[in-house]
Parts: sequence; structure tokens; C-alpha cells
Amino acid sequence: LGGDEFAVLMPNTDTTECESLCRLFSERIAEGMADASFQISTSIGFATFKQAPVSISEIFQKAEEAMHVAQTSGEKFSVRNWSETVTS
Repeated sequence: LGGDEFAVLMPNTDTTECESLCRLFSERIAEGMADASFQISTSIGFATFKQAPVSISEIFQKAEEAMHVAQTSGEKFSVRNWSETVTS
């Protein structure tokens, strides 16, 4: 994780709930920064698994892939799930 990145682990959280919480994080971060007169954008990537992943690094890798897609979306506040980034 880089200096402007953080991770939140949410065991037993499904994709819908995780996305909802990530959107809430984004909104609250933006509100707090606006109150301090800072205009920012947020890019959040998340990964959910039906079965336990092989390693914790796999979780971070998938979430980071999704975050990079969020960053390139052009949206001011973007949340992406890694499964949306998989191409066939």
C-alpha cells in the first residue's frame, strides 16, 4: 500500500454490501475534505471472494487492479469491483 492508500478488510461481506460501504467511504471522505475547503477525488477498488483467496496478497492485488480502473474512469468519485475489470 502506498502513502495515499489504505485497506479495509470486511470479512463476511458480500459484493453488494461492500460496494455500498465503499461508496459511503467515498462520500464521507469528500464531505470531510470539503468541510476543510479541500476539493478532492477518490478512487476505490475492492475485491470480494466467495471462497477464501490463496493469500492476502491476492486480495490486495485484485483490489489494486480495480482501483487503477477507478482512477482511469474519469469520474470524480469512483468505486470499482475487480471482477468488473476482467476481460475475456
